[in-house]
Amino acid sequence: MPDFESYALPFLDDLYRAGFALLGSSPQAEQAVTAAMVEGERGWDRSPRGRAWLFSILLRHARATYVRTKGAGECTSDELAALRELPFRQAAAVLLTDVFEFDERELREAMGRGLRSTAAELRVGRQRLARGLSAEPAHRLGFVPG
Repeated sequence: MPDFESYALPFLDDLYRAGFALLGSSPQAEQAVTAAMVEGERGWDRSPRGRAWLFSILLRHARATYVRTKGAGECTSDELAALRELPFRQAAAVLLTDVFEFDERELREAMGRGLRSTAAELRVGRQRLARGLSAEPAHRLGFVPG
């Protein structure tokens, strides 16, 4: 069985990218990833493993930061600005599915919700993004079919 560090290290960049996309701030993303890594290491021996497990920890910390700061962060692109205007769970569902290519099972695990809830959050999030983005960035990021 690998140790936590060797297991989690390959996911570190994706965790940071997800944290930044949801929070819009490099320091906040770093703080959420650090908290997720500390919690993940503490629970390594008694928790299920997988990419979805690591992302579920990150989402908990990112959501707490998002609620505390009311989503105030820097937006570096139209895509991130549109994503950050969505409710947190919709933004997370779209980001994990369309950017990080989570399947249904991973999405449910990461978000800690049922199939219908995650499917609805993903569908509504994609619809809102499609209305809020110009066609080119939405297609490029995979938020709407090409």
